[in-house]
Amino acid sequence: MRTLDENFLNMGHSTLDTMNNNKPSWEGIPRIVTQVGYLNTGLKAADTFSVESTTDTTGTTKDRKNARTEAIRLAVKLAKPASVYALDNNDMDMNQQLSISKGSLSRLPHRYLLNTVKAIYEILSLIADKIVDMGVKPEDIEALKTAVDTYEIVLNKPRDKKIEKKTVNEQLDDAVSDLRGILYVLDSLMKYFDGTQFYSEYKNARIILDLGIRHRNKE
Repeated sequence: MRTLDENFLNMGHSTLDTMNNNKPSWEGIPRIVTQVGYLNTGLKAADTFSVESTTDTTGTTKDRKNARTEAIRLAVKLAKPASVYALDNNDMDMNQQLSISKGSLSRLPHRYLLNTVKAIYEILSLIADKIVDMGVKPEDIEALKTAVDTYEIVLNKPRDKKIEKKTVNEQLDDAVSDLRGILYVLDSLMKYFDGTQFYSEYKNARIILDLGIRHRNKE
């Protein structure tokens, strides 16, 4: 495994350990409980990829990237005009849900993004007949549904087993990307504890330490 990835995963585990050691402080906050669960799951996935050396996902990473890009493109394209309908009807909750951008969606980890574009589709479906005047046609909403379904299929697509180490690193890249998104959200949630010993321990755990390159002993 690459040293940078190893350093990052060590930081992730240190952060999870800190959260577990201070569980009484946050176990009553549901959103943090959920986020720590995501962190635990994400680390397990990354650890799996970091030790695999005989897995090949040729084409899978590219397909995932393409499906992700298309889902984001259509979601933003349709949500923006649809948000005007929400404003016209003084529905601030809907407007907030539809107020998305390519940048904000692109920063989301895969599973978060999938759930977000699914939610966008559900909203658009409910108001489909009301947003035609905004330029959003039923076939546009159906195209979004197709893009979302394709994205979900690609994310769940079984990986073929072949001897190819390069693509293991690509899988690890995806897992690390997801973890970065998970930790980004957790950082925001943890600001609630700013000024406490718990928060100081958390900030220290979030520091990525450079372990350097490890050399094997000569036999």
